[in-house]
Amino acid sequence: MLTDHNKTAAELTEDMDDNLFQRILGDKNHILHALLPERRRSLEYELRPRTHDRELVPKVNSLTESNFLIRQLYKNYSTSDITLPGEVQEICH
Repeated sequence: MLTDHNKTAAELTEDMDDNLFQRILGDKNHILHALLPERRRSLEYELRPRTHDRELVPKVNSLTESNFLIRQLYKNYSTSDITLPGEVQEICH
């Protein structure tokens, strides 16, 4: 494991972003917690662990893609993992 002295600025920033996001998720009183999307409906199965239990909001333009919360919500998701709200019914039928 790398120590903070061996990490690049980008790695340090990513670690700080991850820590902040986890604090926002875990603290209902955090000022940014109210900006999180709704929790996603639980599925009967979970194929792999997820970093959060929130709905993925559509990325409609470059401004939303640069939003901290949206970036963190989509982090570690491949495009095949992504089902936006409303698409679940289309897949099931």
